[in-house]
Amino acid sequence: MKVYQNSDVLYFNLRESPVFKYGISSNKLFEYMAVAKPIIFACRAGNDPIEEAGAGISIPPDNVDELIRACITLYNESAVNRKKMGYNGRNYILKYYTIENLGFRLERMLVNVLKKRNVQ
Repeated sequence: MKVYQNSDVLYFNLRESPVFKYGISSNKLFEYMAVAKPIIFACRAGNDPIEEAGAGISIPPDNVDELIRACITLYNESAVNRKKMGYNGRNYILKYYTIENLGFRLERMLVNVLKKRNVQ
């Protein structure tokens, strides 16, 4: 985590794969978001936590030109805006992905499934 904390920007890349059409839930991405740093998210998936959170820049995977553009864009951003992006990511994790929140969402889903099957 110390390396992440000492970084200005973090880069997350996943090669394109059909399995990601259902979305991703990567521990590494959550670690990046937790340290409140802006992220360059290079992944094509059914979800985009970085865009949803306003936590950085999303680009297509394995696209060097877009990666360069994203780096330059973040370099030219004010320190205040970069810091805001980082905190947006951290706040997103705290709002949607704590153990308590995930447990509550799982419980709601299971209750709904049981109700549909008329199991009490």
